[in-house]
Amino acid sequence: MRGKEEIHAAMKNTCLSSEEIIASFLNYLDNTIYSYAYMLDGSWGSGKTFFVKNMLIPAIEKREEEKKTCNPVYKEKKILYVSLYGIKDTEEISRLLYIELRHVIAEELTPDVPDKIQSCKARLSSWIGTTGKILADVVKDAKGIDLENIFNKVSSGFSLENCIFIFDDLERTSCNINDILGYINNFIEHDQIKVLLIANEAEINTVPQLDTNPEELLVCLHDKIDFSSLEEQNHSSMQTEKKGPNQKISVNQLMKRANTIFTRNQAYRQIKEKVVGETVKYQPVYLDMIKELTEKHLYENEVLKKIVIRRADKINEIAEHYEHMNLRTFLFFLSKMVNLYECLQEHTKTLEKMTDYIFLTAVKYKTGRNLEKWDGSGSFGIRSVYNWFDFRNRCLAFRFVDEFILYGKFNANEISETVTLYELMEQKNAENENDPAKKLQNWMTMQEETLKTLLDEVLVKMEANEYAFEVYLSILHNFANAVSIGFDESYLNRIMLYMKQNIEKATGRIELQITNTCFAGKGARELFNSKRTELCDMAEIKNSSQKREEMEDLLSDGTVWGDRVEFYIREHTNVGDNSFISAWNIDRVLVLIDESDSENIEKFRYALDYFYRFSNITEFYQADYPNLKRLHDGLSPDKPQYDLIKRKNIEWLKDVIASKMELLKPQE
Repeated sequence: MRGKEEIHAAMKNTCLSSEEIIASFLNYLDNTIYSYAYMLDGSWGSGKTFFVKNMLIPAIEKREEEKKTCNPVYKEKKILYVSLYGIKDTEEISRLLYIELRHVIAEELTPDVPDKIQSCKARLSSWIGTTGKILADVVKDAKGIDLENIFNKVSSGFSLENCIFIFDDLERTSCNINDILGYINNFIEHDQIKVLLIANEAEINTVPQLDTNPEELLVCLHDKIDFSSLEEQNHSSMQTEKKGPNQKISVNQLMKRANTIFTRNQAYRQIKEKVVGETVKYQPVYLDMIKELTEKHLYENEVLKKIVIRRADKINEIAEHYEHMNLRTFLFFLSKMVNLYECLQEHTKTLEKMTDYIFLTAVKYKTGRNLEKWDGSGSFGIRSVYNWFDFRNRCLAFRFVDEFILYGKFNANEISETVTLYELMEQKNAENENDPAKKLQNWMTMQEETLKTLLDEVLVKMEANEYAFEVYLSILHNFANAVSIGFDESYLNRIMLYMKQNIEKATGRIELQITNTCFAGKGARELFNSKRTELCDMAEIKNSSQKREEMEDLLSDGTVWGDRVEFYIREHTNVGDNSFISAWNIDRVLVLIDESDSENIEKFRYALDYFYRFSNITEFYQADYPNLKRLHDGLSPDKPQYDLIKRKNIEWLKDVIASKMELLKPQE
């Protein structure tokens, strides 16, 4: 079996460069002996359309201008570009070509009148060739179209022979592909028009055709047909086991039967051979394309452009590894980078560090691959780019990147706060380069005795409570790795004992972060996860107590409590906390609402709506459901002491709470 490198090399050898394709197509335009269509074949997202619009068409236009300069009587070829995406019939193509013709003729057309339409219809019989075909199709739906003007222009010397037709998205049409090719062949045979077809040929006839005749489908359901013999004859990939009269088959299987019986693939090959004289494979140099796209789309943002260009080689490497050299995915990644840059302009060094992870996440999202889950309250960390055991290829990961790409969640304040926290930790680490906990991160390159010494030194410092809570999980991670490869389990037990003692004595909020998730093996991961859960549970209990105190403080002033809650939520949103209103005294909130004016209630409503605004909140805040329900059920808009405006505000508040409860409702 050939390796990935050999396959890539073979592909490069069979594909022409952009310059070679341009030269090949220009040569095709000059060919007057043999009439045929030219096909540009390439995978989805490879940049075929971008290449055609930004490189091939300008090259054609330049050549035509040069010919006109050398020969003033030369009639320049005009380009008519049509996308076949979703096209249902050939008449629709004609209407799209007509629109393109209008642009080419470059004459303002006026609203039509009935008598002019009739006049044009009468003259159609005198027209021959594809020009008449196009106009005839358009006339069928000619309301608001001045056909008289277009006819006059065509009759005064305009000819389709001076056009180049470009049909894009050939494989995405909803019309029968063979009908499309037959329609295009008329242009080639009757008017000697040059035609460029842009397609992902591998996908042609792989999508079920919805225009299959019902009678044909009934034939394909007949249980007397021996599909195995048909499969052998036509090299079909359809399933061959016999189906009983009451057994079901999938739609795809049914369509494959139809293609087999009625030889659709064979028909496509036959008509393609007649219509398409040359097929060229398009496979651009991905690295060159991403640099070009970066220059094009980030030309106004020099800082961000330089960041992406510097990471281009790594981006290319990731795309090659996951076999997803898709330019649409790269553009998707660029759009996310632009958004993140807006709130991280003061953190560009960190943004560059996380660039690899942003692209990696985009690739996994677009290819349907699973992302590594975020456990506990961790909001950033170091993750492997390719494999869990690859300690060399790692990248800086953030939880908010996953949430932004997967769910569209974007909280600028939260993102900035998270990055600031990371940078503070990195600053502390930089200040403590000789700290044993810092040195532990490179344990896989050490001698056994050196690692033992560092473990002992960390234990001494942890017992003395000299480490910040933010580094606890990173230290635990390295101790778990050490024990998993054979170090005495007492190391792990002692570090856990000292960590728990320090958490118990804590008076402020406890932030547990993990900055490295590269494990020595499955055993190390399981060991770490079990111990991490113990620490996180302890920290959550301590933090919940502190949060209740914070919430009590927010609700202490009945005159401005709504304003204070709204401000707190907008400034301190943190999905990693896994709870919010569960820490509230709901009885106190109900009393405040009962005694408050409409302004406080409105601000409280906006605050709740803002906090629980994500479609995936059930992943984070399901623990809040009971208190939300208590609040909802405790609200009574119809109390006689409320004025009309307050009643309406409480009704709206109940509606907002009900909508959030629906999202958070536990699965039965």
